[in-house]
Amino acid sequence: MSSGINSQHTDAPWKPRGLGHSVTWRCGGCHQNRTSTAGSKGAGVKKRCSTCVAAAEAKKAGMG
Repeated sequence: MSSGINSQHTDAPWKPRGLGHSVTWRCGGCHQNRTSTAGSKGAGVKKRCSTCVAAAEAKKAGMG
């Protein structure tokens, strides 16, 4: 049997190995930590969550 990180067995082989911490990012609009990028736009410090994106689109639709 070989050794190394790739040969270690887990209880659930379909789950990725790791500490189980979710990846978070901070929204540049509301400055809240988010775990999902679904519906977000932008990149880097200009990245906005889906809530801020929806609010900006609603504001733009109301003005135009």
